[in-house]
Amino acid sequence: MRAVNRVMQMWTKAGVAIATVLVLGGCEENLQPPPPNIIPMPGPRLELPSLSGEAVNAESLKGNWVLLNFFARWSPGTIKEIPDLLALEEEFAGDGVRVVGISVDDVPGPVLKAFVERMRMNYPVLVGSIETGNDFGGLDSVPTTFIMDRDWNVINRHTGQISQEAVRHELRALLAEEARMAQQKAARDAARKQP
Repeated sequence: MRAVNRVMQMWTKAGVAIATVLVLGGCEENLQPPPPNIIPMPGPRLELPSLSGEAVNAESLKGNWVLLNFFARWSPGTIKEIPDLLALEEEFAGDGVRVVGISVDDVPGPVLKAFVERMRMNYPVLVGSIETGNDFGGLDSVPTTFIMDRDWNVINRHTGQISQEAVRHELRALLAEEARMAQQKAARDAARKQP
């Protein structure tokens, strides 16, 4: 029970930190992402083939923050946001943030592979479907991006084309809160070792 309370307290503080960054960070008036989940929701089981045919599952993604992006090659929002996803992955790679795409296109592998190459998507792309999105509570729009924490919990959902700036602010706040919590834990652990 104490562990659950600590997790709830951590993510409540993360929500406050995100709100503070957005309010004080000079965001444009219309540039506000939806509020994050205060209590993380466990992510669903996931196992899908990559374009190369190897199976990728949620377990293999744990340990990283993941921007899980459901996309379709026919979606104008998808085409517009891919450069933003590439930029975010490059900017936050050192912090353990990965982008993983899940195609909901119902097309042969070579067609999807040609799209991925043309768009220079250098992050893993998995072959899914709209039904895959149902495991995450359904997709109201394509694209839809989920922010998953290092333990494969859903932290937030961005429906439609993402705003690079809003996601950047959100990731910075989440990573800052994660670092703060780690420092507090280290201080508590050090205090317990004192005679």
